Amino acid sequence: MSHRTEPTDPKSQQPTPLYLAPEESLAAGLVEGGESPAYECVVLRPQDLTATHGVEIRPEHLQLLADSYDPKVEEATLNFDHAWEGPAHGFAEKLWVKGQELWARFTRLSQEAVEAIRSGRWPRRSSEFVRSHPATGDWYYTGCALLGAQRPAIWGMGQGHLLSGSPVEVVDLGSPATDPAAADPKEDPPMPIQLDGEPEPVSAPEPETLAAPDDQVTKLQTELAAERARSRRLEARARAAADVATLGTRVTPAMLRAGLPALLEELAAAESPKTVTLAAGDGEPHEATVYDALLDVLRAAPEAGLLASEPLAGRAAEEAARLALDTRTPEERAICERHGISPERAVELRRKFPRAFANN
Repeated sequence: MSHRTEPTDPKSQQPTPLYLAPEESLAAGLVEGGESPAYECVVLRPQDLTATHGVEIRPEHLQLLADSYDPKVEEATLNFDHAWEGPAHGFAEKLWVKGQELWARFTRLSQEAVEAIRSGRWPRRSSEFVRSHPATGDWYYTGCALLGAQRPAIWGMGQGHLLSGSPVEVVDLGSPATDPAAADPKEDPPMPIQLDGEPEPVSAPEPETLAAPDDQVTKLQTELAAERARSRRLEARARAAADVATLGTRVTPAMLRAGLPALLEELAAAESPKTVTLAAGDGEPHEATVYDALLDVLRAAPEAGLLASEPLAGRAAEEAARLALDTRTPEERAICERHGISPERAVELRRKFPRAFANN
């Protein structure tokens, strides 16, 4: 939506600005006399700006902007440094695609715009567009700003020209970087948008707004802080697991079920560890972190031997087998060998049948 509207119209958000500039100097031709001058210039070209502006400009987008542009729907305006509150200094008569670039022709230029282009102090350009216009429902070109010292996002634009039927004067616009002496701008009549079939002005959707450099820095700082917190958490988890392993049997199953490893991890991951002052016996008080103090207490605990020995019945059977092997008579050994009875089986048979190997 145009940024110059009636005061009673709903105030629109700022459209997406993309800063364009030449790699070298930007030249322009100024016609003295004759019909009113027109300004033709490159306003956009394909480039992936997803990382910096969240948008990718593709060749089909340029053609869409050129095809959808209609001054009766909304006139793209020429301004200085995206001054949405000031007067328009020119209006886009048409847009077209030439090669891989989107061109615009601005007419009804203000005297301030002509003098600024001639002075060479506004050598760069910045495009404005929305990606969902209320009339077209798609990309729509809304304006172009002349920039002074502000750096562009897209470099390598071609030349811009002030045109008419008379000979032109070429002026180098690349070197100066200061604002021109501003004359008091004459306020143009407000230009509310009148859409086909709509008698009342239509409010524009919320346009794309580029994050300022400070916002980008803040976002990167937030991502860095999150990455550091994640790294600190992983280090704390590894440290807690290693310390629990070194405690051995001092850590009982009940302690594990109660969440001792998770508690140690939280204490180790704290960005500012809590401390306590401890005094052992007659010693001097000393300060230690809660994590280290808890580990000292656990290290001082006695080892809890786990019941991992074999069942008593199994030990008794082995002992009985050993004794039976030592006390068997030659006759008993002969019977066991003849019938393939193992010593353990012989013990079981003797326990069940006390006279199994007795001589009749």
